Amino acid sequence: WVDHFSAARELQLGAAEAAYLVADAAALSALLDEADAALRDPADRAHLSFLRLKGQMAQNRLQDALETGLRALAALGEPLPRRPGKAQAAAALLRTKLAMRRWTDERLLQLPPCDDRRTVEAQRILSELRNISYVARPELFPAIIDKKLQLTVTCGLVPSSPAAFASFGVLLVVTGDHLGSQRFGELGLLLADRVEFHEARPETQFLHLDFIRPWRHSIREGLPQLQEAFQEAHVSGDLEYAGWIAVTLLYQMFMVGRPLSEIDALAQDLVTGIRSHRTASTLCQATQQMVLNLMGRSDDPFLLAGESGYD
Repeated sequence: WVDHFSAARELQLGAAEAAYLVADAAALSALLDEADAALRDPADRAHLSFLRLKGQMAQNRLQDALETGLRALAALGEPLPRRPGKAQAAAALLRTKLAMRRWTDERLLQLPPCDDRRTVEAQRILSELRNISYVARPELFPAIIDKKLQLTVTCGLVPSSPAAFASFGVLLVVTGDHLGSQRFGELGLLLADRVEFHEARPETQFLHLDFIRPWRHSIREGLPQLQEAFQEAHVSGDLEYAGWIAVTLLYQMFMVGRPLSEIDALAQDLVTGIRSHRTASTLCQATQQMVLNLMGRSDDPFLLAGESGYD
């Protein structure tokens, strides 16, 4: 296992690769317990925590995954409040906004790569906690973004940095700063264009096209970008964000009034490609069933269930 873990570490497992390791969560947990007793390097132990929280996410144990990540960050000397109140969340947002005002796009793009393994692992864990907190503990989201960007400007860029910038853009949307949100969404896309950051392209595109771009640009004109982003994510093997992009594409097509038969046909194709991503494929089927109901292809138009497979 130690040899296997070392090889995995050298590959710097991304979210899509780690997803394959969590297919058998019980077996993974046993392996991690064995490795936990053998490894002492803080960065190695942090990576074990990363894999452990991925396993918990696969079991939909989001609160457990959050706690695993928070404990790992504390062990690395980068603690976060477990349950911040509204005042702490607002303070984290204000702190981040003030810090980012001192940085131009050019300076941020010219940051060096981070060469500290402990920081790299902390950033990897923060990326997962950001995704979980958005659903399971939203009040933690601003503190996570603050910590990610603080580490970025002090220690350098990591593979997830494009999505970190875009995530700050999402946070700015919530505050009504649509111009600032566009800036950081586009900054993330620029960084993701570099070869060394391609791993983060699907997630960055999803954040920008779903949460940020529609506030200042036509949704209709963004549909081709979503289609291209889906194809790119699918070909690269990032089924997680291919799935979320597919969800976004279908409901944005619905919102701009594309023909219902077109949405139905596309949904069938998309679900086939992302079936292993259960949450995203279920959401796609929900949109498809809504369309089928509106087309009259349902016994009960008020019951969202039928040939799409959604119930």
